Amino acid sequence: MKSRQCPKCQKNVACSWFFFSAHWTKYRCVECGSLMKWSGRRAYVGAICGVFAGPFIISTQSIIPSTFIRISIAVIFSIVVATSVNKQIEYIDETEL
Repeated sequence: MKSRQCPKCQKNVACSWFFFSAHWTKYRCVECGSLMKWSGRRAYVGAICGVFAGPFIISTQSIIPSTFIRISIAVIFSIVVATSVNKQIEYIDETEL
């Protein structure tokens, strides 16, 4: 299963939810109607990207003088890591709610 797929029907979830939602938000699949939430792995991925982004931006100041380019590189790296890590989405059994 890819990182951006519904655990039940394997359809891609909305990019807006995948990239911009908070850790506590839930998503309902448009195709099958299943309810999903972020797993703990999503928090670890975000923390790791955040920990490495700050020092990267500061340490490359002499090599890359443009702040915009340094931040853009850090954001692109974070997006690549977020889309490459699997099992960030968990299926919620609605009978247990």
